[in-house]
Amino acid sequence: MKGGDGRLYRLLRRAADVRPEESAVALRMFAYFFLITFTAYIIKPVKLSLYLKDLSAERLPYAYLITAAIMGLAVSLNSRLLARLDRRAYISSSLLFFIANLFLFRWLFGFHWPWVSMLFWFWSDLFIVVSVMQFWMAVNDRFNPRQARRLVGFFVSGGLWGGVAGALLASRLAGVLGTENLLLLCPVFLAGAFLIVRRLGAREKTGEENGPALRIGAVPRTGYAESFRIVRGSRYLRLLAGLVAAGILVTTLVDFQFSSVVEASLPLKDARTSFLGTFFLGLLVFSTLLHHLLSNRILKRYGILAALFIPPAVLFLGAAAVFLVPAGRLLAWAVPVKGLDKSLTHTLSQSVRELLYIPVPAEVKFKAKAFIDMFVNKFADGLAAVLLLVLPLSLKGVSVLTMVFCLAWAALAVLITREYAEVIKRHLKIKWEDGDRMVLDKIDVDTTKLVFDTLESRSRSSVLYAMNLYDLIRRERLTPELRKIITQRSGELRAGAMDSLLDVDGEALFPDMDDSLPEESLDAQVREILDLGVYRQVMGAYLERMSRESGPGAETARMEAAKALGLMDPASPLAGSLVPLLRDESTEVASYALQSAARLKRRDLVPHVVACLARPALAQAAVLALSEFGDRVVGTLRDYLADPDEDLRLRRLIPEILARIGTQRASDALQAEFRKPGTLLEGELIEAMARLKTSGSKAEFSTAVILEGMRRQLRGAYKDLERFHGLKSKRAREGRTRELELRLFKCLKSVFALLELIYPPEDIRRAHQNLLAGTKKAIDYSVELLDSVLHKDIKPFLLPLIEDASLEEKAKSAGRLLKALEKASAP
Repeated sequence: MKGGDGRLYRLLRRAADVRPEESAVALRMFAYFFLITFTAYIIKPVKLSLYLKDLSAERLPYAYLITAAIMGLAVSLNSRLLARLDRRAYISSSLLFFIANLFLFRWLFGFHWPWVSMLFWFWSDLFIVVSVMQFWMAVNDRFNPRQARRLVGFFVSGGLWGGVAGALLASRLAGVLGTENLLLLCPVFLAGAFLIVRRLGAREKTGEENGPALRIGAVPRTGYAESFRIVRGSRYLRLLAGLVAAGILVTTLVDFQFSSVVEASLPLKDARTSFLGTFFLGLLVFSTLLHHLLSNRILKRYGILAALFIPPAVLFLGAAAVFLVPAGRLLAWAVPVKGLDKSLTHTLSQSVRELLYIPVPAEVKFKAKAFIDMFVNKFADGLAAVLLLVLPLSLKGVSVLTMVFCLAWAALAVLITREYAEVIKRHLKIKWEDGDRMVLDKIDVDTTKLVFDTLESRSRSSVLYAMNLYDLIRRERLTPELRKIITQRSGELRAGAMDSLLDVDGEALFPDMDDSLPEESLDAQVREILDLGVYRQVMGAYLERMSRESGPGAETARMEAAKALGLMDPASPLAGSLVPLLRDESTEVASYALQSAARLKRRDLVPHVVACLARPALAQAAVLALSEFGDRVVGTLRDYLADPDEDLRLRRLIPEILARIGTQRASDALQAEFRKPGTLLEGELIEAMARLKTSGSKAEFSTAVILEGMRRQLRGAYKDLERFHGLKSKRAREGRTRELELRLFKCLKSVFALLELIYPPEDIRRAHQNLLAGTKKAIDYSVELLDSVLHKDIKPFLLPLIEDASLEEKAKSAGRLLKALEKASAP
């Protein structure tokens, strides 16, 4: 960073959330808007004062209507200019045109023709709409949504201070120079704006990866009809047009009430101009205070919906007050309502309305913006004028109409806020699929394991092979494809292989069966045999003999027994014989015993299965077995999970089991442990809850528990940043940077996993993946999406951690955010 830029950045960061590379262009944009609004607030009191002198307030609806009609032609001309000229030439030419017009109007006012006041009314509206639209067009060219959200408050401040200066000048000089002569001051300020625009045309670095600061090149040629089709074809743009129209309707009705009051109270032209200048001065000072004290806080803490909803709500109450107060106090109430309307227009309404344009694709943005800001704006003026002319309304009647449009405005605010998040999502693509979900959707893990067991047992024991094959049949998993793989004819592949295990007096309990035997018949025959008393007697004798045997074949015999016990009825007294097999020192024997325990689901086997969790070679098999028990063992598992005296290796596996069970009780057990401060299982619990969510379970999670868990994670991150900030030497910081980045990465991974539990998972995954992508555009759009969807209790603490800022900048604010987090977490 150059020395001059560094000093400028240090100066600006006291007033705005600006990045070093943005400081120069941000200051120019501030000055540009300052000069535009400076000029506008000299012109506004002149416009209204001269109109009331020459044409009176009763004719104001005609001014609204004629302006709306002529504005259609202005939209068409504006579209043609955008198509023919590059952006810099278009804005520069417009400023030169307005400068020349100001000299022309001052000359025409010398003839005292009433129609000049009407023409100046239209011209001043055109000037304000076009010049303000061109400024925000430049902002849209330069900044993405996240940059705009940070800087829009600073730019609006420039507009407000410009308005304050212009209104102050008008109020002080109207009586000295005369109303008409105030127009001769305006070309000086517009010339300054012209010079800034020419400077903005140069290529300046704003932190974006692409493009000049102010785009050079014409917008593809389009006309009024094309602009209308663009707006009509997009639900988002239709809602935005409706929002703007509702706001303008309310503003026009309030303006009519205010103008009627001013005309009745101040008949003298220069006195009226001076009053209007003073009124606008007071209004803008109040707007500036409102903006600095509330606007940014509302946007940052409560989001776009609150910022959009507050203006119609406040004006609804103001209109209701005008309707309800006695007639003698009616005039006194119309003035403050006008003040509130303009103050909110200059602050919340303008800031958030311009933000709503940012995510619109560039190829349609300016066509739509020109149509909405110029035609829709004035169409709403015209509609208000028609209503005022057609309906015989008193000032109180106008208040009723204002309240109706305030309600429509509020409803549109809610609808467009929802649509805004959808538009942001279109800029963020899912970059990779969730691995757990893909496995769950595409692979039957249990069947796959059984197939491998079947193939592996083929070379070891024909008995095991036959039982595994029967298991596939019983589960209806022996598809034609699997049959082709496994059932190649061999002397070992016959169900009669069970004879070696269940041989009684030389007669096989399982008859020979060929491949043509229906699977249903096989299942029925096997179950019939297993229910025979003689089978149980033979099996009991076999188990007793097996327990005494040793040697090379003993392990295989125990495996066969463990498998066979799983085919029995759970109520069989022989099922208790699984206990020693679960404790068997052979991993393979214990694995078959675990599979059988999972099929029998006897509660007396649960402690023995849980004990297998502490054996590393058996841990995963025990996890699968316990998950087969389902909801009936959740209480037992919760007790093991909560017991700090239990083996930690065992406890670390229980969250995965609960996630596989996937019931509401399982979710509650995970949350009960997760809410304990200082739990040693936080990582396993977060992973388990995330797995439960992606499994498609309908279990719900407590928002309060998850939010508190996220706050714990963020407290840890900010403590790390605070310690990093406390390091004095640059060398010490460099040594800790990599470690801190890794810790922050793990923290954010956990936080986003938790966010998926209480917000739409796809939205959170989309934002997280694009944050990891690391491009500035991806990061800014991801943060904007999160800003739109997250709860206000977590948003102020998460967003600073993921903003596109250096570790040093994040560390500087860590202490403040840590205190706020601790306060938010306090009971």
